[in-house]
Amino acid sequence: DKASTEAAAEAEAGEKRATEEARQEERKAKRKRKNLWGEAPPPVDPVFPDIKTEEDLRKLAVKDLKAYLTSKGVDPTECIEKADMVTKAIPFLPKLEASTPEAQEGAESAAS
Repeated sequence: DKASTEAAAEAEAGEKRATEEARQEERKAKRKRKNLWGEAPPPVDPVFPDIKTEEDLRKLAVKDLKAYLTSKGVDPTECIEKADMVTKAIPFLPKLEASTPEAQEGAESAAS
């Protein structure tokens, strides 16, 4: 009778330990998720020297587009489709210089 009571107490203690360990793991996972996109995305500095136009953005794989946005401090998890990511990335493209015929025409018509 005493042995069965001790065995039951041990089993209960083991269950409590397992439950507490599971809670700790869940808290760790939650912290990790929060750290991924909590206050600010982690500073990532991938090299994207060839991205100069919207077409260049559209040619990127989704994974690379996410990395590009993250490097610019934008949270790509808010984007549902690739087009959403491209739209968010457009403001970070280098500005067109007046050396292209299209830009020269635009500058002349704006001056008129």
